Amino acid sequence: MSQPTQIEGTQGQGQGQQSLTIRALKYLMGKRGDASLTPGDLDKLNIKLTGLDLDNGMPEDGGPKLLELAPFDEINDIATLIKFAEHDDTLVKLTEHDAVYSIGEYTCGNWHDARFLGNFFLRLLNSTPYEGQPILIESSPWIRSKGNTLQYVTTSRIFWRTSFCLHLRDSSRQDGVYFLAIDDLLKDNSLHPSEIWCILRNAFSRLKQGKQFIAQKSPATVVSASGRSLRVVQGYVDEDNDCIGVRKSPIIVVEGDKEQNWENLMKIACWFLGSPIKGTF
Repeated sequence: MSQPTQIEGTQGQGQGQQSLTIRALKYLMGKRGDASLTPGDLDKLNIKLTGLDLDNGMPEDGGPKLLELAPFDEINDIATLIKFAEHDDTLVKLTEHDAVYSIGEYTCGNWHDARFLGNFFLRLLNSTPYEGQPILIESSPWIRSKGNTLQYVTTSRIFWRTSFCLHLRDSSRQDGVYFLAIDDLLKDNSLHPSEIWCILRNAFSRLKQGKQFIAQKSPATVVSASGRSLRVVQGYVDEDNDCIGVRKSPIIVVEGDKEQNWENLMKIACWFLGSPIKGTF
């Protein structure tokens, strides 16, 4: 019988013992391998779900905007300058060095294809449009976290795994941006357990920082990918009102028309290089 990879840090201590974050993490422990969350799961987790505009970051329920996206034209021009405009072929070329995995790291399926997309965005963040200038991520509010992989893996399957995670460079808040590769197909009418897991673990990081961070809602932005399908899910834990606010964008597919593919990739890139809107909560 396959054994799941253990994810540490789900046991709260002291002040966080009875928090919604801890209770929700415990509930999701048994759901990490599910293909989607049911309406009953959303009720038990106290999730308040609304739509999210992929182009401007506004939630459909009129709630607070959490991230000011980087300007599309600016990101598109920069990406073109650094030779990313080879469209679909680039997704393979950028990841040829990752095509061979050790035993247990599987070389086909939606998770593997999604990781190609993750490597595309990571290469973009680590590139510079002009010689002598800093790489893009160094000009943004974000820094890449090291050793912060979230995943659910058995001996026979990678269910989902974060390819990279960004946190604020100045550590003023615990906001996070994640790229999440999922083996199950994304569904427009439901959330995947891993998307909520990322939101909760981001909130859990806040709880561990001490009293000065407890009142912060520390939103997480999750770019989810399965195969060549992508969407953005944002969320935060509202401990005061005992609920989890979640926004979900429509799914876009990077397949087919090259010009449309490029436009879709640039839309997603704007989320990685955006700026958190402070004072939102």
